[in-house]
Amino acid sequence: MLEILVISSELLILLLVTIFLLWFNRQVYKKLIDSPKFNLHHYRIKKNYNRLRLLILGVSLIIAGLIISLSLWSISRGNQSNFYLLSFIETFSRAKLKNLAIASGKSLILIVITYYLTRDLPIWLEKISTAAQNLDNVEANDESIAGFFKLLSKVLRRGLWFFTLVISLNFFPISKDVANYSYVFLKIYLIISVALLINNSSQIIVDTITSISVQFINKYPEESQFRKFYQKIRNIVPFIIKLLEYFVLILAITLCIAQIKPIANWSIWGQRLIKVIGVIFATRIALELINLVIDESFINNKKSVLTDHEQKVRSTLIPLVHNICHYVIIFIAGIMVLYAIEIDPLPLLAGAGLLGFGISLGAQEAIRDFIAGFFIIFENHFMVGDYVQIEDAEGVVQSLGMRTTIIRHPLGYYYVLRNGSIGLVVNYSKEGGIYVDVDINLPTYVPVNEIYLLVERVGNEIKNSYSNTIVEFTKVTTIEKTSTQDLLIHTQTKVDPASRGKMGEVIKDLLQEAIDNLSCQPFQNSDRGSGG
Repeated sequence: MLEILVISSELLILLLVTIFLLWFNRQVYKKLIDSPKFNLHHYRIKKNYNRLRLLILGVSLIIAGLIISLSLWSISRGNQSNFYLLSFIETFSRAKLKNLAIASGKSLILIVITYYLTRDLPIWLEKISTAAQNLDNVEANDESIAGFFKLLSKVLRRGLWFFTLVISLNFFPISKDVANYSYVFLKIYLIISVALLINNSSQIIVDTITSISVQFINKYPEESQFRKFYQKIRNIVPFIIKLLEYFVLILAITLCIAQIKPIANWSIWGQRLIKVIGVIFATRIALELINLVIDESFINNKKSVLTDHEQKVRSTLIPLVHNICHYVIIFIAGIMVLYAIEIDPLPLLAGAGLLGFGISLGAQEAIRDFIAGFFIIFENHFMVGDYVQIEDAEGVVQSLGMRTTIIRHPLGYYYVLRNGSIGLVVNYSKEGGIYVDVDINLPTYVPVNEIYLLVERVGNEIKNSYSNTIVEFTKVTTIEKTSTQDLLIHTQTKVDPASRGKMGEVIKDLLQEAIDNLSCQPFQNSDRGSGG
């Protein structure tokens, strides 16, 4: 019975103190609301009043829970004459109580300072954010700058309260382990916050550089080499930014793990992952640089005029050089990744050699394709852009690789041929084109010189109309007399192999039309056509 009375008395005292604090808070609130000095701050005053009321109620409920739980625990242990709470208070000497009061006062002062700092901090940061957006005269990064300062406001406010909690906790007589771990958690929070801010600031950098570079690059003509170089570099920027974000994230996790002594050894894996990310970054940059060097050296090199043959050689070899360089760089990167995670690649390479020998026994056709592709390329049987006929496949060589050859038919469909299966090859493009023979009949009374002039005139018209298709002008090869009334005119025109069928019909129609017009004209004292 006595225990119940003591617990009830303690709870009653706590209730009275809570009521007094709520009443005092209410009186202060009314005074502030009624004061004309604070007419513009009614919303903020009401907000703080509600917060303080909730704080008083929350603390009171926590203390009441402690009183009840500690008292019940003391009763369960048989300490009925001396309650645990009272005996715990009695153990404090005056010096300890004085130190506790001082620590409480310091904590209260620090909490008040933190409250006023965090209250006005968003306003200051908003002003700085607005000034930063207006500083560079670039509108593209305004949204990312505003987002960064919004995140910075949250991080600083939470960080200040976390710092206040840790410092206030260390004002009181607590164990060294609790103090050390409180600082560890504060360090972890700061590391994560800085990582988030760095990743968020990267978007500001990207937006700013992109906007400025676009304004700068627009000064150059569309076909300039600098503009093409800029486009290639710009394409890898998102990949680099994402890679840097992963780098910062893994670095932050590694530093956080290193702060916790029981698992500090695990941070070695974070260091290895950072090395792997560095290898991936260097690999991507190397691949882009290789592509740029090859393109600038072979494709975009305008110092010399290339013949059609030289252009075809380049179109054939450039993809092969690209692939070989890419495979070499990726292979080296794989070795570096193994070294980064501290795995010796030599035993793996030895095992891969034995495995490769076993696979090669079952992949003889693939090996034959590679060997055949090597000889096709370096013996110059045909190249990309040539018009060829390989058995039933006919068309333009679209791609020539080490294993397969792709041919595009004039009707649009594709043939994919294994290099090892290629036998007889008819290459129509070796001499730059293919000759189309067209025969035309003429009356014998047409003079020979008129025949040559007619064919020359029609040849010029065809060349002007089909300049991309005609390789050489139409010319007369022979003239034969077939009867007393007709001459057989043999003509020859060198055309692009892909259009030889179409151009044969076009040339014949144009010649026939010119002959029909010529036949209507009278010829007097004309030479008669003769063979040859």
